Amino acid sequence: MRALALAAALLLFAFPALAQDITGRARVIDGDTIDVAGQRIRLHGIDAPEKAQTCRIEVVPWACGIAAWGELVQLVAGRDVTCETRDIDRYQRVVAVCAADGRDINAAMVAQGWALAYLQSSDDYVPQEGKAREAHLGMWRGEFVAPWDWRRGDRLAAAPTTHNSLTGRVAHRAPRQREPLSRMLFAGEAVGIKVGSSLHVLCHDPLHVRDSRLPPAKQPA
Repeated sequence: MRALALAAALLLFAFPALAQDITGRARVIDGDTIDVAGQRIRLHGIDAPEKAQTCRIEVVPWACGIAAWGELVQLVAGRDVTCETRDIDRYQRVVAVCAADGRDINAAMVAQGWALAYLQSSDDYVPQEGKAREAHLGMWRGEFVAPWDWRRGDRLAAAPTTHNSLTGRVAHRAPRQREPLSRMLFAGEAVGIKVGSSLHVLCHDPLHVRDSRLPPAKQPA
């Protein structure tokens, strides 16, 4: 017990930001990172597209990373933000759950489809992700690469094309009509991801999402 108390004291001494909440007006860096009172803060349990990242609706690319940044700007605009520290990451950023006028902005970003639940650190926002996916909100309106995969270099495949024999022009072919998500569970297979002691069943539309949390989608026979 004494050893644990000493370890906690040393951690607070090394990282004073862990000792208290951080409060102030926020400057938004990207869809999951803010500055409050001069402290760089990574929002706990979520991962938003990078500013340079693009997504796609039908065959049209759009700046989903900028859109996520803009959504977070709206959530904190003109409001006092209070951040409860959870950790310090490898970049020496505070990792925190932050609220703007009492509203959990981490949860709001996932609930509105502008960020994904980041299961490497927490499963807190899995329910919000599921609801956003089912409602086709934010990024879920079309195709995207999960942010952690995008940072590793993964990109959306080129949109399929067809050749018009009458005009000689090549035109993009729109993706197949979206089916209800209940029909897109890898030919009926539920996919479970274990986080700590919890088992979460996730699904995704293999035509629209690249996410390394899930195995490659099986193609229909």
